[in-house]
Amino acid sequence: MKSMSNVLKHTFDKFHKSMPLVEICQTISHDLYFDSLMKKESSERNYNFVITGNPGTGKTSGSKLIADFLQKIGFARGHVYCQRDDIVADHIGGTEARVGNMISVSLEKVLIFDEIYQLCKGPEDTKDFGNEAFNTIMAYMIDKKPRPKVMLFLGYADKMSNFCNMNPGFRRRLTCPPVNLPNYAPEDITSIFLSFVEKSGYIVKEEDIKHLTSLDQSIIGSHNAGICQNLLGYAEKSQRHRLVTMSHDERKKNVKLLVAEDIVTSFGDYEP
Repeated sequence: MKSMSNVLKHTFDKFHKSMPLVEICQTISHDLYFDSLMKKESSERNYNFVITGNPGTGKTSGSKLIADFLQKIGFARGHVYCQRDDIVADHIGGTEARVGNMISVSLEKVLIFDEIYQLCKGPEDTKDFGNEAFNTIMAYMIDKKPRPKVMLFLGYADKMSNFCNMNPGFRRRLTCPPVNLPNYAPEDITSIFLSFVEKSGYIVKEEDIKHLTSLDQSIIGSHNAGICQNLLGYAEKSQRHRLVTMSHDERKKNVKLLVAEDIVTSFGDYEP
């Protein structure tokens, strides 16, 4: 049990707001642990989870970390990422075959399905085969075997809530209620942004870091960690406009330095 905890801590060590995802891993690892105590076979266990959150809260990257953890403890063998276009065909019979193929390549793995509610466009759309895909997936969630070890369904909280309310059979097949990833706080964005800065070889002085916490909460809610890479790109552009006014020696001296002016300018390119 202790070794699983160490693996879990190491896997999510640098992932912000990881507790909801850690709880999913703990649900599975606790089952495996008690199965071993009771000498029960764990190979037949399967799980279905919903992970919700606003853009940039880490639904996809966090799901891949879950798969990474489950691979490290020997429960799964990697992951497969899937969207609507991967499984919905444009002719009768094609969709069921595509879903079957997707399930086949996901056996013993974690199947990550992004925005499953995109499958169901409504009964009035008789030419769309998304509903067929959804019904086939539903069969694999509980009845049909073999199937992936874990199925993770990702999406926005409001759309997923409406989807679950309209499809009570889907909700009943979930291992636990949907897990929601919260928005990031300014200090979280600061930490993530600085990790991007460090990886890119730049430096930000401590007195300039405080400008990051001035990010408008509505911007964070719209983009979350997804803004960090773009913020760095805008800051680089600002820095280069600033450096071209300097002498060659000054440019060489400051080429790795991002200052408050660069950071504040990058914020200005975002609309709440």
